[in-house]
Amino acid sequence: MWRSVESLMSEGREFEAFRSAEGMQEYLQSAAGHPFLYDTRQWGDTFNNIYSAAMEKYFARADVAAALHTRGVKWQNGDGTAAPNPVVMNLQKELMKPVLKEVQTVLSAEIPTMIYTGVFDGSSCGHLSVMEALHMLGYEPFETASRELWEGPNHPFGFVQSGGALTFVWVSNSGHMVPTDQPEAALDMMDRFIHNRALAGKNELPWRPAADAEKVML
Repeated sequence: MWRSVESLMSEGREFEAFRSAEGMQEYLQSAAGHPFLYDTRQWGDTFNNIYSAAMEKYFARADVAAALHTRGVKWQNGDGTAAPNPVVMNLQKELMKPVLKEVQTVLSAEIPTMIYTGVFDGSSCGHLSVMEALHMLGYEPFETASRELWEGPNHPFGFVQSGGALTFVWVSNSGHMVPTDQPEAALDMMDRFIHNRALAGKNELPWRPAADAEKVML
C-alpha cells in the first residue's frame, strides 16, 4: 500500500496519494483496535467526544466570533480525514504537495524555525515521520547536532535537537494537541523560542509557568 503512495507522489498525483495513505491509516487503526489517531494512549474518537464539544462551545461565543470575523458561520468539526469540512475540501489538493524546497529556502535565509510534536501523536505529524522528513532536508547544522534534554522547573519536558536555524522538539507525555496536553511545557517552549533562548537545559523563568499556562487555557 505504501508503494502505491510513493508511486502516486512521484507521478505528481498528490490528491490520490493522500487518499491512498488515508486508506492505509484506516486499515492500521482498525487492525490495532482503533486507538485515537492523535494520541495513541487513548482509545476511540476522543476528538469528537471531548475536543470537538469544547471547541464548538468556544467558537460559538459572540466575542470569539467577533474577533475571528466569523459571525453567522457555524464552526464545523473536521480535520480533513474523518469528517472533511469546507476549508479542507478546498485545500485537499494541496495537502500532499511537497514543501521541501520552501523549507530549505527558509533555513538558507537563517530564519529561526521550530517544529514540535507530542511523542504519542500517531498521525503523520508524529515524531518518527517528521524526523524522517527533516533528514530529507540535508541540513548539516541540524544533522550534526545532538539531542539534548529539555528541562522544566520540576521535571523534564522532553528533548530538543537544534542546529543552525532549525530546532526540533519532542514533547513528552503529549499527543498531537500539545498546548492542551502539556500547557506548561508548550508555554515554556514558545517563550524560549520567541526570546531566542535555548531549549536545552532549564529556563530561569521570570514567571510561574504553571499559573500562566492555566491562564492561557482559560
